[in-house]
Amino acid sequence: WKPSPKELKEFILNNVNNRLGHDVKAKVMPHVEGFGGCEGIAKDLGASLVSGIKASEVQARQEAYGINYIEPAPPTSFFKFCLDALEDFTLRLLLFFATMSTIIGFSIKHEFECYGYIDGLAIFGTVALVVFVGAAQEKEKENKFRALSEDASEEQVNVLRDGVQQIISVKEVVVGDTVVLSTGDILCCDGIVWERNTLSIFEGPLTGESHPIAKGQYEFKEAGTWEMPPDEDLKQFFPPDMSLDMMKQTYLPTPNKTPIVFAGTQVQDGEGKMVVIAVGENTYQETLLSDKKGDGDEEQEEEESG
Repeated sequence: WKPSPKELKEFILNNVNNRLGHDVKAKVMPHVEGFGGCEGIAKDLGASLVSGIKASEVQARQEAYGINYIEPAPPTSFFKFCLDALEDFTLRLLLFFATMSTIIGFSIKHEFECYGYIDGLAIFGTVALVVFVGAAQEKEKENKFRALSEDASEEQVNVLRDGVQQIISVKEVVVGDTVVLSTGDILCCDGIVWERNTLSIFEGPLTGESHPIAKGQYEFKEAGTWEMPPDEDLKQFFPPDMSLDMMKQTYLPTPNKTPIVFAGTQVQDGEGKMVVIAVGENTYQETLLSDKKGDGDEEQEEEESG
């Protein structure tokens, strides 16, 4: 199969990073046309828009493009949750006073005879109880979240294979599959829509859009309307050598319809079919999550080194 996972990932990111109409026409459309549109992508992937892929190709496609499953991170140990709970400043302060009280209670004869060390030991016991209870609650939350994630990975999806619609696990979806979409479905992979009936998808969790996006072949709005802002600081962001009329013709708003759909989004209305172009760790959703995780790790390293 011709398009590599890297090429398909670059194609998806190109669509994400260029969402305004003028950028779509200048940067995205040539990319789509270079593949030959949805038909060309399906052909390069060895898939048929009518009959889907062959069931006998599933394993080979998983080896070439990856599986549609992200192995969860190892569970956090109970001891780690205890250490995290001890990051609380109040608990550390209580441990300090408990240590001082216990040392004094054992070191000074009068305090020892009066059981002065009891207060320190009582504080140690209280802190231990708070830490263990907090760690147990966090562990329970993690277990519930992992159970929910596992249930989500066991959901089923409708695909075309060997010319027949089949219900399969989302884990079994591969690049090249034709997925049948209907209202309420949560997408398990990235794809390109080629057949739709008033299909609209809510992409808010990924793109921040507050309303559903219509899906289909690119459909552009009329030229945008622009007004020069009165604020002098804002004017510097407008090209100084362009008139308002030129801006209206050059800059276009986001298209009415786009064909690319993403894992983690939900079908708000309508029906359609899409060709899968990315699964598992190659989806845009996982790219975002890995970027956020990388930023978090860098911040943690900076804090530790600082």
